[in-house]
Amino acid sequence: MEITSSNIKEVVRQTEIFLIMAIVVLYSFIAYQRNFIWKDDYSLWGDCVEKSSEKARPHNNFGVACNDGGMIDKAIKEINKAIDLKPSFVNAYVSLGNAYLNKGLFDIAIREYRNALRLKTDYAEVYVNIGNANIKKGLIDRAIESYSKALTLKPDSIRARLNIASAYGLKGFTEKALIEYKALAELQPDNPNIYYNMGIAYEKKGLFKEAVIEYNKAIMLNPHDFQARINIERIRKWSRKQGTVN
Repeated sequence: MEITSSNIKEVVRQTEIFLIMAIVVLYSFIAYQRNFIWKDDYSLWGDCVEKSSEKARPHNNFGVACNDGGMIDKAIKEINKAIDLKPSFVNAYVSLGNAYLNKGLFDIAIREYRNALRLKTDYAEVYVNIGNANIKKGLIDRAIESYSKALTLKPDSIRARLNIASAYGLKGFTEKALIEYKALAELQPDNPNIYYNMGIAYEKKGLFKEAVIEYNKAIMLNPHDFQARINIERIRKWSRKQGTVN
C-alpha cells in the first residue's frame, strides 16, 4: 500500500487513541511492577484485617490490594467496610472510585471521587481520576476541564499534565499538547513517554523531522520502545517516496 500523508495521519490518530487509553490505565492506580508487590500487599493487609477488623485503614488497603489483583468485587466490599467504619476516610472513597473504574462503572466511579472531594475540596489527584473516567466515557472536553482543575490546584502534577496533553491531542489541539509535553520534559527529562508523545504530536502537525528527533530521544531512554522505532521507519519510508530527508 502506498504510504501517503493521509495514511500517516490515520496511523497517528489510531496510535494516539491507543496511547491515551494506555496512559489512563497506567496512571489511574499508581501502577507498580505488581507481581511480587501485590502478593506481599495482599498477604500483609489481609493479615491486618484479621487482626484489626474494626480499623478502617486495613480494610481500605486490603481492598486496594484486591483491586490491583483483579478481585474487584472483593475490593469494593472491603473498601465499603472501611467507609462504614470511618465515613470521613477520604482515601477510601478514592480507592472505591478506582475499583469501580476498574470494573467499568464509570459514573459510579465519578460519584465516589466526588464524595472524596466533598471531604477534601483541593484534592488535585482526584480531579485527575475524574478526568480519566471521562476519557473512558469518551467525554474529552469534560476530561480536559478536570485535568485543568487539577493543574490549578497542583501545577507540578505530572499525571494531570501528561493526561491533559494527550487529551488535547485527541481533540486536535496539537499546539496546546506540545506546550504541555515541553513543560513535562522540563519536569521529567528522563521520561521516555514524554518524548514519544511529543513525536506523535509533531507527526500530527506534519513536522516529521521533529517527530523523528523526539522518537530518538524516547529510544535513547528506553531502547525497548519498538513502537517509536516503527514510527521512525514509517516516516523514513514516506520521506524517501517524497524525495525528502528526515
